[in-house]
Amino acid sequence: RFEVQLAPGESLQLEKIVSVVTSRDMERDQLQARGAEILKQAASDGAKQLRMRHSAAWCARWEKCDVEIEGDPAAQQGIRYCSFQLLSTYRGQDSFLNIGPKGYSGECYNGRTFWDTESYCLPFYLFNNPDSVKKLLEYRYNGLEAARAQAEEFGYCGAIFPWTTLDGTEDCSDWEYRMGETHINAIIGYAIFVYTHVTGDRSYLHTHGLELLIELARFWSSRAEFIPFRNGYAINRVMGPNEFAQGVNNDWYTNYMARWLLEYTLQALGEVGIESHDHLSEAVRRTGFRPEEGDHWREVAEK
Repeated sequence: RFEVQLAPGESLQLEKIVSVVTSRDMERDQLQARGAEILKQAASDGAKQLRMRHSAAWCARWEKCDVEIEGDPAAQQGIRYCSFQLLSTYRGQDSFLNIGPKGYSGECYNGRTFWDTESYCLPFYLFNNPDSVKKLLEYRYNGLEAARAQAEEFGYCGAIFPWTTLDGTEDCSDWEYRMGETHINAIIGYAIFVYTHVTGDRSYLHTHGLELLIELARFWSSRAEFIPFRNGYAINRVMGPNEFAQGVNNDWYTNYMARWLLEYTLQALGEVGIESHDHLSEAVRRTGFRPEEGDHWREVAEK
């Protein structure tokens, strides 16, 4: 508590310097000492020096990602505001963090992860910091075991990634979203394709990516139902990407992306087999993939 007497016309400036440490980054018994050490150094540098370093870091970010729009100040302000929110929410240094769809300043969601990451946010990072996209893909791989468990819980094969999550497990309490918004399990595969295609870096595909794709293809092939009188497959009772129409049969986006995922997984298996047989063998070992599964995926995709 501070008490200060100010005369008319006088001003007072308070400087507050805080250090933040968490038990995820160090042992609990080290937190207080490490926090005090950081705080002592920051206080020694002073608020002015800290602000200068902060500004320099932001300048470096804007140099890489700023978009300039001439002749439309409102659009210019809008795109910079959106870029600021993305850069504030995720910097791409940690594969156990993701992008909250309303950032740190939104009025809800509290940092939870949605399909927005791969469908809407990923391109921004892909073209100014592709290494951060690889971290986002690693984030999904870190949640693979939880996704496998959710598929088993729902009675399907492979992996079902959560519609909304903080730690890889499903965090949505509304069953119609949790069980209907399945298209997230195609857009994750599409993110692997886009990253590989744009950057030319095939290392993720060769390792974690192929394993993810196999489990996602297993899900879609088990989610599709064979309709005898059509001699074809259907994906019934889903909620499309508009998030309002519930219990839809054969939503166009969901069906199209499911077919795409099956076809791309087959393509990826062939490519990795040619480029690195050792990586293919490892993915087959980890997933227990069998060639007849691929035959079934091809049939489902074609029909």
